[in-house]
Amino acid sequence: MRAFCLLQVPASFLETVRITVQEFMKAMLTGKAGEPSWKKPIYKIIHQRDDPIPEFFRSESWLAQLTD
Repeated sequence: MRAFCLLQVPASFLETVRITVQEFMKAMLTGKAGEPSWKKPIYKIIHQRDDPIPEFFRSESWLAQLTD
């Protein structure tokens, strides 16, 4: 049997995903997904809401730490 570790995701991440998916759907529904620049608004949202990478993930052994 395989053990799974549950990670807590910051609320800011969930909100960024929600807004990003909305922007993606808007591009699909308005037909803008066929244009070369359709991703720019999505990248802009992610860039504006981006958080620094936590020190925890900078360790080479971060994955092993999840199972400890």
